[in-house]
Amino acid sequence: MATATDLQAGLAYDIEGTGTPVVFLHGLTSDRRTWRPIIEQLDGAFTSIAIDLPAHGDSGGEPASLKAFAERIHRLLHSLGVERPVVVGHSMAAGIAGLYACAHPARGIVLVDQATEVLPFAQMLHQVAPMLRGPASGQVWPGIENSRSRAWRCSAGRPATVSATGSAACRTPRLRSGRATDTFVHLVDPGRFATRLRPFVEHCDQAG
Repeated sequence: MATATDLQAGLAYDIEGTGTPVVFLHGLTSDRRTWRPIIEQLDGAFTSIAIDLPAHGDSGGEPASLKAFAERIHRLLHSLGVERPVVVGHSMAAGIAGLYACAHPARGIVLVDQATEVLPFAQMLHQVAPMLRGPASGQVWPGIENSRSRAWRCSAGRPATVSATGSAACRTPRLRSGRATDTFVHLVDPGRFATRLRPFVEHCDQAG
């Protein structure tokens, strides 16, 4: 595994493996390390790129719009020579994955613990932002997490729909995490998640 920070994009990242590029984006208040159990299960089958979003982990910068996040990610991927990745996003980063695929060619997207419509969640976060920045954040955040649906969506081999930008997106029926109290539903069983992810990435390759 190689770890670096792209100075132009200002994003820290880990990269390992070979083959189809798969980009992993963490959720709010997390960092790229949350994807380690999944990437270890993939065992180098793909070029896995786990990125710290701006103002998270080892990445600098200030909080910005999801669209601005997506553009910085594209800048990083361009500097790495990565084209048409599969983008995996957890929580709010699922919205970033969708925005990326709308603006730039992508093989596919995987949305974890987040529906395709992120506006309601974003509006709720905007309302409680002052509390999240204050000393009560430790009490506020668990309530936010507990209010969210524990259902998650992960694509795995369904026929793709391709947008005008050439981005493929597939969906499967909703799956349950197994424990309704889990926040990081993809980490409940990393092996299962990786097993579902592999055929989806392969399907996206075959779909072109």
